[in-house]
Amino acid sequence: MNGKQRLSYQELEARLSAAEETLAALRRGEVDLLIGEAAAYVLRIRELEEELEATARQWQAVFDSVGDSVMLLDENNRIQRCNRATTVILGRDESNIVGRPCWDLVCGAHGLPAEDCPLKKMRESGKRENALLEKDGRWLQVTADPLRNADGELVGAVHLISDVTQQQEMVREQEKLEAQLRQVQKMESIGQLAGGIAHDFNNLLVPILGYAEMGMMRISPDHELYEHFSKIKNSADRAASLTRQILAFSRKQILDMRPVNLNTIVQEFEDMLLRRLIGENIILQTVLADNLSTIEADRSQLEQILLNLAVNARDAMPTGGKLVIETENVTLDDAYVLRHPGAAAGPHVMLAVTDTGCGMDAETRDRVFEPFFTTKDREHGTGLGLSTVFGIVKQHGGNIWVYSEPGHGSTFRVYFPAATGAAGVEEVGRSAGDAPAGTETILVVEDEAAVRSLVVETLQAHGYQVLEAATPQAGLELAATHGRPIDLLLTDIVMPEMNGRQLYEQIMGKTGPLKVLYMSGYTDNVIVHHGILGKGVDFLQKPFSINRLLQKVRAVLANGR
Repeated sequence: MNGKQRLSYQELEARLSAAEETLAALRRGEVDLLIGEAAAYVLRIRELEEELEATARQWQAVFDSVGDSVMLLDENNRIQRCNRATTVILGRDESNIVGRPCWDLVCGAHGLPAEDCPLKKMRESGKRENALLEKDGRWLQVTADPLRNADGELVGAVHLISDVTQQQEMVREQEKLEAQLRQVQKMESIGQLAGGIAHDFNNLLVPILGYAEMGMMRISPDHELYEHFSKIKNSADRAASLTRQILAFSRKQILDMRPVNLNTIVQEFEDMLLRRLIGENIILQTVLADNLSTIEADRSQLEQILLNLAVNARDAMPTGGKLVIETENVTLDDAYVLRHPGAAAGPHVMLAVTDTGCGMDAETRDRVFEPFFTTKDREHGTGLGLSTVFGIVKQHGGNIWVYSEPGHGSTFRVYFPAATGAAGVEEVGRSAGDAPAGTETILVVEDEAAVRSLVVETLQAHGYQVLEAATPQAGLELAATHGRPIDLLLTDIVMPEMNGRQLYEQIMGKTGPLKVLYMSGYTDNVIVHHGILGKGVDFLQKPFSINRLLQKVRAVLANGR
């Protein structure tokens, strides 16, 4: 049988029967029908495959068009798929992302998730979790959402990452601006408080200084009490200097505003004082702009700014260094104003003072202009130098900003509005002459009894006929009933009932023209608007010495209006 098994009769009969049935089916055409149906099925399968591929491509296009990172994670927290944004945000190829645990790439270390990992929290809570993370200098908003099957079982997660660095920078900038605004408001409040204190303090200093001078005038320099009076006067002078600095910070002092070229101030100040002030171990360099615009300023106050900034720079360089003073025409735009609350857009003149000293940290920078804040020991600083600069600059309508880092020195930039061509204010009656005495009639109106007593006593001692009143109303009545011409009204500005200007106008209405000399510890009133001396107005700043009082009275009587 050639090794083959012989089929049984029954098997041969079954095969023959099957062959006959196939032959019969072929005769009837049934096989062709089956073949046709199979071909149709194959065609439909191909169409479905193409539709599926198109849907997959469309889904992938949508997936990749999302600007945020999207990752699909399995139940083991391994990344199954990711979109194109993921490769951009993570800075990796897809091959270095897929298959790895997400915390290897985002918010983990050493193969473990961080405590604030949103995926870890989502696994515990079963709901969406998110976190704001800083990674490689960027801010990432990370979100994890649960992925469940039809039975509600957790089978994976959808992991989202948004690069919110720009938004965070905007938030930080907004917070910075708000902090600057709070600092400006804080300085304003401190200034108002300081101005009020200085005003009251000046009223106290007037009789102390005046009576000390009067005592020195009435006794011989050889008298045993002369030195005591001298010490009282010197202490009062130092206290007066302190109140002047406080008034400068609070913007309550008198300014003699004139057109000024800042280059001229810097050059003259450099020649006269600055090089001796800073010492031989500090190199001084001035970089002055050509064709510098004019500013409206008080010359003496500009010198005070230079002096204080130079001293501050010198103290920051105890072992020597370099001090650079620059001037420049600049235009402050809206973007600068937005970043610097209180600044005004437009043409300005900039004064920059830069040192190579120790620099300042952020906390010191934030407080550097506060009165009495100092990093020096009590023997070497009062903490009023930079606050005085701040007040002077603000009173001139300018702005000052400091740029500093520890170990990298400091730069103070001061911006003054460029002048628009307005004429400077001339101060009336500077020369008092050789004889400050007189015989004219003077009406003194002052609500502070000690100040009024000193002024009246001083004027009477030097030949003047003096009328005195403690209130504006009393002064008005005295002027109306006196019966003889009054040559000068010497009045405080800020008083109950009415201010000194109103008193002057009412007396003029009753008695006719007379000369007036205003005095005050500070100047927030209708006459001296924002501390700027108006043209034709004579003013005596408290505290004043007896000699200054007599000189000013004599000058106003001789030349005043």
